[in-house]
Amino acid sequence: MLEIRLLGPVEVRLDGNLVNIGHAKQRHVLAALLMDANNPVPSSQLISRVWGENPPRRADKTLYSYLSRLRTTLPAGHLGVVRRDGGHVAEVDAAAIDVHRFRELVTRAHVGGREDPAQLLSEALRLWRGEAFAEPDTPWFGRLRELVTIERQSAEMGLNEVLLRQGREAELLPRLVTQDSSRPFDERLGAQLMLALYRLGRTKEALEHYQNLSRRLGDELGLTPGATLRRLHQEILMGGPVADSLAC
Repeated sequence: MLEIRLLGPVEVRLDGNLVNIGHAKQRHVLAALLMDANNPVPSSQLISRVWGENPPRRADKTLYSYLSRLRTTLPAGHLGVVRRDGGHVAEVDAAAIDVHRFRELVTRAHVGGREDPAQLLSEALRLWRGEAFAEPDTPWFGRLRELVTIERQSAEMGLNEVLLRQGREAELLPRLVTQDSSRPFDERLGAQLMLALYRLGRTKEALEHYQNLSRRLGDELGLTPGATLRRLHQEILMGGPVADSLAC
């Protein structure tokens, strides 16, 4: 089975074994192609993606050298690089690429149907092994890294909401605490943590979290809590049931 890993250091594995795809820049060329799997990428775009504003003196020749080496190192019959009208193409089953698999699972979770969205989102998030495209630092990879990181955070928030709807607050709470520590100004996440604490009978902690978040927003960003967070705070003060939608 072929596994192409971009959600972390760039790797290719076949039947669990790591495939040697060359040094850093060669791996970056492959990653730049794989983001448009089965579609041509012009040489000029590849050079811009991999080298940014500082291409080598003979960029075309250097690129072709890397592409030639990839053709000999990639597992034949599973992943290949070919030249077509319009550019170079990574020919592969897109389902083998973790970032494409991640997006497909998230889409299925949002569509609804018979599949459990919590299971789909959990499977999608398990594909991450660290920072996406961990090595290349060009503007193109930087923008791409920022985009997929936002997608990851959105999937995390979606999973939190599903687990809250399913009444799995006890299972969810440790994850919420960890996420909140890394994103201390995220009001949506703060609301989810407050709701989980409240439903677990930890009302005092839920109210304290609101006060702490409100103080951080004011002192460091000059902001006041948004309407959703304020409404949740009032519902908790009243002591009645709180709707799942308040965690959004």
